Amino acid sequence: MIMRIAINGKFLQAQQTGVQRTSLNLLKHLLLLDNDNDYLLFIISETKTTKSLNRFKNLKIISSNYKENQLFKKLIWEQYFLPKLAKQYKADLLFCPANSAPLFTSTPYIVHIHDACFKVNPKWYSFKFK
Repeated sequence: MIMRIAINGKFLQAQQTGVQRTSLNLLKHLLLLDNDNDYLLFIISETKTTKSLNRFKNLKIISSNYKENQLFKKLIWEQYFLPKLAKQYKADLLFCPANSAPLFTSTPYIVHIHDACFKVNPKWYSFKFK
């Protein structure tokens, strides 16, 4: 059975640090290894990185063309628009590769948590980050 797997591409809008690089490499290798399933990459808006992913035949990139500059706007996109997109495109699964996901969605989902350091050393992180 071919699955339609949606991917939360919000991480592609952020500064590329360790979590973002790891998530991008995970995505690229998943697309290289799995030619059976269809992938939908939901992004807030196009970037150089998202354009470089056009080479994967089993990936469809869907941009919301949502103009974002602030963290709050990214949260609105992830919490409100992303679940609607997953439902609209009839995704069988929503994969969130970079630590965050919508709180409410009818689509089954998987969240990749890279580490729980914010729990072990909460003083290292701002309230906004946590």
